[in-house]
Amino acid sequence: MTDPSPQTALHALGKKLKLFFPEENYSMEQLEELVSCGEIFTEAKRILPYLQSALLEEQVLEIELDGMTRIYITRLSDALPALIEEIVDGEPILTEPPYTEGDYLKAMGYLVTLPLEPGMGNIHIKDSKKLVLRLFTRSGALEFGTFFQEMTLIRDIPLLKLAYPVVGRLIKGVRAYRAMVPAGLDAKIIISGAHGAKDLISRPLEISAHEVFFTIEKEEGPLFTPDEPRNIQIIIEEDQDVCISGSTLPVEKIRGRKGVEYRCGIYFDLQTRSLAAEIEAIVARVQRAYLKELVEKSEASGLNLPS
Repeated sequence: MTDPSPQTALHALGKKLKLFFPEENYSMEQLEELVSCGEIFTEAKRILPYLQSALLEEQVLEIELDGMTRIYITRLSDALPALIEEIVDGEPILTEPPYTEGDYLKAMGYLVTLPLEPGMGNIHIKDSKKLVLRLFTRSGALEFGTFFQEMTLIRDIPLLKLAYPVVGRLIKGVRAYRAMVPAGLDAKIIISGAHGAKDLISRPLEISAHEVFFTIEKEEGPLFTPDEPRNIQIIIEEDQDVCISGSTLPVEKIRGRKGVEYRCGIYFDLQTRSLAAEIEAIVARVQRAYLKELVEKSEASGLNLPS
């Protein structure tokens, strides 16, 4: 068999992109340019390093099911091989076979992730026809098109098995999904002072697995220089409390309900897996509270909001 012509290959790529990213309309010229500069790719070996990094660095990932606006979070998991039974001094003993972390990815056949948060996503994913897996850097996002295969158990741990991605793209300037903090949720953040200033207390507006946003007064703007290290404390209903360091994001002028407001953010420095897990738990809790508030509002108003 002969290799497909460049135009045939571009048409096939366009179909894949249309499946996973139907909101985009790429011309053949745009596709050719984006493939040439490496912003769109389908080669399994090109995708592999991103997945290996996400696994080894325990990065928080987003999963989008069938283009739904509701986002779920997860992490890649290792697919450890079965333990080997050996007889030592007449007794059977289970031992680890030779294996290096992430080895299964090198076969480029499938992915394994932890169950989704919030947990309802693990029900919806079974009926999904397509998935977009998204991981983030400071400058943007990497998005991969894939499919759900099955729920699986690896060493008695429940996990999700996904197909190896068939297409990937780089999107500059995209930020992680942010859970809106509902009005009915008792939440606050304490931001350490800088340049001798006192600590500031504010209410979070939005929070993601990577950053939190909050409002400040106009005169407090000079206290938040971009990329300045800062420590913060996030408190949810007095029973969920986490302290974390990070760096400040640029102050933005936004249109709020009461007119012009000033918003700042902190990009988290997730130094340990346990710290990342604490932030993930807060994001999931905020998201659940927000969805609950939406349901209550829709019932009160008689509107039927899509799930």
